[in-house]
Amino acid sequence: MATAQYASIRDRVLAAVDKTFAETVEIKFLDGGKADPDRANTEVVAPLRTGNIAAKNLSGGVSQKWKAKVAAAGGTLSINRATYTGPKPQKGDKIKAIERPGKPFFEVLAIDDRSHTRLVLILGDA
Repeated sequence: MATAQYASIRDRVLAAVDKTFAETVEIKFLDGGKADPDRANTEVVAPLRTGNIAAKNLSGGVSQKWKAKVAAAGGTLSINRATYTGPKPQKGDKIKAIERPGKPFFEVLAIDDRSHTRLVLILGDA
């Protein structure tokens, strides 16, 4: 199987990216805006990209208007599926960037779980 043949290379690449770009964040799991008793908060080390992130519009082109209003205020958190053992994040959960000055919060707006390598949380300002 082709996937198994390259799995070790894929895992090394993900580990190298995380070693270079990842930071510790706290995922605060919420239910109706309050702490979710069924999902304990957890810390994860993952790349958190914020600020001026290129965004695609529905036709596949770059949407300057959307990028300026949404992506500039949020970003993405890309969690390595091979190492993450916590509860599944959901829309409305909060991310606390505990290594950044001021420890800013972000809200999970959407989750892209289609990749076999990363669980990508789409973030907005909290």
